[in-house]
Amino acid sequence: MPLCSASAELVNSGYTVVDNAFIAEYMPQSPSGCAEIYLFGLYLCSQPNKQHNTMEVMCRALGLKEEDVINGFAYWEEMGLVHVVQKEPIEVVYLSQKTSHALLKKIKAGKYSSFNKQIQDVISGRMITVQEYNEYYMFLETAFFQPEALVAVAKHCAELKGNDIGYNYILTVARNLATAGYTSAAAVEEKLANHPKFNEELSLVFKAMGLRRKIEFEDRRAYEKWTSDFGFSPDIVLKIAKRFKKGEIRKLDAALSQYFKLNLLSEREIESFESSKQELLELTREINRIIGYYHPSLELVAEEYVTPWTQKGYDGETLKLIARYCFRRRIQTLEGMNYTVDKFFKLGLLDADAINQYIERLLRYDENIRKLLDNMGVLRTVTAADRKNYALWIEDWQMSPETVEYASTLCSGALNPMSYLNKILSDFKQRGATTPEKAKALSLSPKTQMQEKKARPTGTERNYTAEQLAALFDNLDEIKI
Repeated sequence: MPLCSASAELVNSGYTVVDNAFIAEYMPQSPSGCAEIYLFGLYLCSQPNKQHNTMEVMCRALGLKEEDVINGFAYWEEMGLVHVVQKEPIEVVYLSQKTSHALLKKIKAGKYSSFNKQIQDVISGRMITVQEYNEYYMFLETAFFQPEALVAVAKHCAELKGNDIGYNYILTVARNLATAGYTSAAAVEEKLANHPKFNEELSLVFKAMGLRRKIEFEDRRAYEKWTSDFGFSPDIVLKIAKRFKKGEIRKLDAALSQYFKLNLLSEREIESFESSKQELLELTREINRIIGYYHPSLELVAEEYVTPWTQKGYDGETLKLIARYCFRRRIQTLEGMNYTVDKFFKLGLLDADAINQYIERLLRYDENIRKLLDNMGVLRTVTAADRKNYALWIEDWQMSPETVEYASTLCSGALNPMSYLNKILSDFKQRGATTPEKAKALSLSPKTQMQEKKARPTGTERNYTAEQLAALFDNLDEIKI
């Protein structure tokens, strides 16, 4: 969780800064709808809540189809204002407009003359325009990409798409490689040489999904992520792909990404998850109802919250019990319930019986604390500080409830009864008087307690060596508060 964050109301009441260059130079010539896509995306960049920063939100807000939004971002990528990091699912990075013209002016004449000839030889099916060369130069200067490496990327793309391929595709592949840290010619050539090895595996995946198009660079990149980064075996990828007949690679990627996020890597784990998914959604719906929370996507709530809870060992009945507990404590958000679940988990409370016993113990503590307050003549309700003190006396100091209750009878009339009770119990603890019998044997009234305290040497009269003090503070550091 971040230290600080802005509410949705604060974000919506703020401003989205738009560069004047966009309004004057880009917006008038942009196709219909593209300006709205760019501006709304710029607004989403300021959204702290990632759940609101989605394709679904943009399509609904602008009344556009997903295909229209993708085409809009493709246009702005050609203009150099955004970078489409990946297509399935689409991920867009907004770029600065301020450095392009100044940077191009600083490039020395003839710096890229060799590069110009090499890349034109690769893209022999058409003439490269000045604007296209400028886009190449901008990328080379800002990404610190070797010109020979960009030529290697162009050759790779031309082999896949033909020698008249557009520069937008070439730069997309190059940006992806640069993001992954491949910027030298040797590194890029080695990386690209590995991609054809996925052709056979991807052909089987395409066949299983009913896809008839050619295998592209993004497909190979996705397959490498599934098998190398996520660790799925080719057999598991193929079996999952069969569920998406006439589907799209992005849907397969979303499913595998979800499994990876939930740490479901074996076929058995995935099948168990899928078979219990409907039951999980019903549990998610019931939890939302109990705490009085609404979210438009049950799948997202199940993935972000309920599934991790079940993976910790909580069953449905226990989670519903925790939800009822949260509602009574006026905790009516999923994040609040998640915090409560984490607290129970750290206490080792994983089932309904254990949690009920814990809650009953807390209720008994409150009843006992009310008795203490009555004994001391304190007329107020039980506070969080009282509960913390009582837990300290009973659980850490190992005082019996009867001993604490007896000590409270000695505090009637004290100026600060609760503070004085703490001092008495501390004295009992140091003297080993943890039972009522031993405590009563001391029978110190407030007056005699103060007299004995005056008779004892104070802490300032004791002398400690440096080694003793170091040992003391080392031990204190080990105590978790």
